[in-house]
Amino acid sequence: MKSEFVSDGMFVPKLFFETRKRLVVSKSFLELVLSVASPIKLAPMATLASFDITKTADDKVNADATGGVIFENVDTLCLQLAEMLLIQWNGYGGVLLVDGKANTFYTGGTDDKILEVRAKFIRLGREWEWYVDASQFGETGSDEGDRVFTLISSNDQSAKSPPAQRRGWYS
Repeated sequence: MKSEFVSDGMFVPKLFFETRKRLVVSKSFLELVLSVASPIKLAPMATLASFDITKTADDKVNADATGGVIFENVDTLCLQLAEMLLIQWNGYGGVLLVDGKANTFYTGGTDDKILEVRAKFIRLGREWEWYVDASQFGETGSDEGDRVFTLISSNDQSAKSPPAQRRGWYS
């Protein structure tokens, strides 16, 4: 992790996720995620699985497909996503889609609500940029060609995999 985003061995999400060259952060991401994100100790990247969406689906379908395994808090998700974005900063190939389709993650937010966080590599004007957005669970969903990431294991105790119903996936 670049030192400009680290302070005293802690990753500082608010330093990384600010709009600048190659990164655009939506107002909803600022309000839903960064407003509650705190610095987090640097840790090895978690093990993730991904599922490519073959037809448009809502969040509840995605949750069922992923088994309801999410990042327990926004801090851990921010660290993981920042590492992934840095690896593919210029749109190089890797696990994240770089064709304008969404890379979707689910995380616990405030008041035990689930958030959907999306990162897309899209053309804005003449430049290709990472665009990071967030919404409450159930507000958007995924389109055909999007990719949904789910947590398999983490080296951090903040990542948990409780039963889907207990996390509020289904109302």
